[in-house]
Amino acid sequence: MPPLKLEPLNNYETSSMRAFFIFNPTFGLLEEEHYKKIIYYHPADAEPTMQQNNVGICEALINLTKNFTATKCDFMKTKKARWTFYSPETNYWMILITQNPCADKKDANTTSGDSVGLGTSQILKKMYQQYRLFNGSFERTLKSKGGKAELFRTVSAGFSEIVERVDVEDFDILETLNGVSFLYLSAFDYLRTVNCMHTIESKFDAIKYSLCLYKEYVMWTGLQRNETKVLYQFWRDMQHKITETFTHGFDTLQDGSNTTAPTIYIGEQDDPYKLVVYYDMHVALIFLVSPQDVSKALYEDLKEALQPRLEFLSNLGNQHIGQAAFEGFLYIYVNKINLLLETSLEPRTLELNRYVNNILLDMHEELEGGVNGVIGEYVKIYNNVWIVGQRNDYKEFYVILKNAKSLDSAFKQAKYLSRYKFQSAFMS
Repeated sequence: MPPLKLEPLNNYETSSMRAFFIFNPTFGLLEEEHYKKIIYYHPADAEPTMQQNNVGICEALINLTKNFTATKCDFMKTKKARWTFYSPETNYWMILITQNPCADKKDANTTSGDSVGLGTSQILKKMYQQYRLFNGSFERTLKSKGGKAELFRTVSAGFSEIVERVDVEDFDILETLNGVSFLYLSAFDYLRTVNCMHTIESKFDAIKYSLCLYKEYVMWTGLQRNETKVLYQFWRDMQHKITETFTHGFDTLQDGSNTTAPTIYIGEQDDPYKLVVYYDMHVALIFLVSPQDVSKALYEDLKEALQPRLEFLSNLGNQHIGQAAFEGFLYIYVNKINLLLETSLEPRTLELNRYVNNILLDMHEELEGGVNGVIGEYVKIYNNVWIVGQRNDYKEFYVILKNAKSLDSAFKQAKYLSRYKFQSAFMS
């Protein structure tokens, strides 16, 4: 069966960013000092009155919500925009305002555009993760010697760069699920990979944690799940830029013992490490090293130890790279316990058209709001083409089926695929 391809649709407009800002309601308690609450605002040239009005609206909604539920305010929807709220730390709020997309209602192949809820929430979480990785938490900066002035400066510098990379229009179902793509290895090959990485770590006491990737797939990780996800997302987003710099091996070394390795912050305590990356033959070895141990000598010793093992890891990755796909179907499977994301969609290479992507986003939002147990959604999108979504507790499975002539046919095909491909995912 040939792979299923989905043609793009016309007359469809996407969501776009209107504003993004960060504020702390405790920074400006007096009426004449309300402007001090605003830590960062984009666009920077927005009128000060508009900035303060938007922050005031958000603060009022947050306080109002407290009267009815212990859950924090998540979003507000108006006819023209959606306001998404995220509080990553106590008293710190990140707000993203997105313009509602417009669709030609005469076109049967358009959606209402109301499919960005979970997507915009994930955008805010991802922005915060990217910021914290290289800057630490807001509170960590506030408690530094520079206090509020240092916080405002650091946040402005960090988020100005992050905002430039955010593309609300292209935020798809895979970004929303926010999982990690692991390379499927046989038990024997996995043990060989573990042995290789443990051998490297045992040679260098300076290495505290390590992560091994082949292309955009994780082969092995010594980090906790959340830390693995953050570094994986960083690598996936920045891979092309990084690999252009790393023509062979490490980044350019400065003269003397100092290197260009950036400092990153991992874990709840914002523990600082130097990020040391070695890239060659599609293999990325990411090491977290104690800051005081980074030196030119360490780089030279690492290079000597790593080079003979790169070919082994590259060949191993290449052997297994295509084994996860299954022909004729587009599918996505995510396990939220171990953050596993498996899909027949090659990351960053095959884009679903926006109509199908928004149906998947809507379906995911429905399944997220369901009760425990297996729940499912079935949507017919073209002649004999169906999208099926299933959820069992913390596992979700989506498949686009070709030649399903009825709901009963779609149900049977989806049941077979979930059993065949993911035997432990859906027991029925």
